[in-house]
Amino acid sequence: MKKQCCFGICCALLAAGLLFAAGCAGKNAPQQGNDSASDSGTQPQNAADAGGADMDAPGTVSDLPEQPTGDDSDSGTQPQNPAGAGTTDGMEAAKNAALAHAGLDAAQVTFVKQKLDYDDGAAKYEIEFVTDTEKYEYEMRESDLTILEYSRETRDDFAHHNADGHGHAGAQGDAKAAGQELITDEEALAAALAHAGLTEDDAVYLEMELDYDDGRYEYEIEFYAGNMEYEYEIDAVTGEVLKAESEIP
Repeated sequence: MKKQCCFGICCALLAAGLLFAAGCAGKNAPQQGNDSASDSGTQPQNAADAGGADMDAPGTVSDLPEQPTGDDSDSGTQPQNPAGAGTTDGMEAAKNAALAHAGLDAAQVTFVKQKLDYDDGAAKYEIEFVTDTEKYEYEMRESDLTILEYSRETRDDFAHHNADGHGHAGAQGDAKAAGQELITDEEALAAALAHAGLTEDDAVYLEMELDYDDGRYEYEIEFYAGNMEYEYEIDAVTGEVLKAESEIP
């Protein structure tokens, strides 16, 4: 009986020892797992940091593409306008300089061309004006109004000359001798002005020439009105308009 009791006590102690050992092992296992997970987790975080550094590199200022500026535009196709180019004050100054050079004032002339143009990228003013008997043409540098080119043309007195060097009266006599009656200068001019819708007061720097061309007499007439230049050929017998052209000089 005593032996059975001792055996039972030994078995109980052994079972208790096994249970205690199992409990200790269970407590240690999760802690190691957490440590392992924690250790392994530091590497992805570092990898992410490393990846973030790589992603940031292209975003640095040195790696960004250069943004175009206004200075990089193709200035060769369109010249840069110099300061003040084309302004009313600049054009008026150029006109006044041309008048001073010609020894005239604005009341004596009619401006038929005033334009800002470019030559090899340099701005220049082109100015033309006329009186009853003369035409003036100027080209001036825009920056300082230096005269680059200048010309003056004196109109022939159309009342006394024709293409053959005869007076219009002489040509009239030649036409009569040939059995033709010519219209007068005034009638030819009236035909041209009527066609243009103008009056004689509108026309300036009038040139007229009586010519004999292709077996007939013709009046060749040129004049300015406003900013337009007109050219006409009028049949000297019938007064018919044979040619009419107009353009801005």
